[in-house]
Amino acid sequence: AIWDISRKETFKDDFEKDPKISRAVHLASLLGLRPVGWIFSFSDDRQSIEDSLPVSAIDVLNGARLQIANMKMLSRDEGKKFVTLALEGKTGSTEAFQLSDVSVQMVAEGVLSATSATGGRFVKTSIPFVTDGQESHNFDSVLCLVNTAMVPHEGLFTSQKKTTTKKLGINKKTKKLLREALQSEDGTCDALKILCDFNLLMGIDKILAENDMENLCSAVSKWSRGNRRGVSLDENLRLMLLSALDG
Repeated sequence: AIWDISRKETFKDDFEKDPKISRAVHLASLLGLRPVGWIFSFSDDRQSIEDSLPVSAIDVLNGARLQIANMKMLSRDEGKKFVTLALEGKTGSTEAFQLSDVSVQMVAEGVLSATSATGGRFVKTSIPFVTDGQESHNFDSVLCLVNTAMVPHEGLFTSQKKTTTKKLGINKKTKKLLREALQSEDGTCDALKILCDFNLLMGIDKILAENDMENLCSAVSKWSRGNRRGVSLDENLRLMLLSALDG
């Protein structure tokens, strides 16, 4: 996750304005990745009501603002390929949506906004609109959503093991394994295999200099995509990693 905030708040409008997000996006770019969506979880009873939705008003706004930021960073055409995933925390079931172009434009122009008065699935509008012959300011979020199919996928930088702490520090077990691999004469492949983990790289990014991090990501990116011949960690980078792990 590159953005984690109380769901009572809304994302602003630019990745660069949040240091955690901008750092994660920069790290992703070093690995040849780019944001394609966001996921949030919920554990309330919002779906127990008939015709209810897993996406609330605040989620519509956050999804639209994240998409707008993505469009600013990449381009309009590439950035709008952005998916909202809603995960039900009790069962793990997940639904995927895209926000309609019209709803994203309405958020960009300030027509849609979330307030505590609306709650649930309705989004507050700054100007009235007419529906069923009646004027209203409460816009149903279902009109903002486009159902999207999901295809199973396992990322190149997804680890099956927990390698970091809650605050993205490197946990003790991972430090030990990585240290042993780096100290071994033929342990480069083992080290690179461990390092193919985005969360772990986020933890290392906190303790490694920018140039060293760029060199490390270059090696990890090549190795993860099967280009392993000649890929290595030079002696200086290996020593810097060992020093950082001991710090």
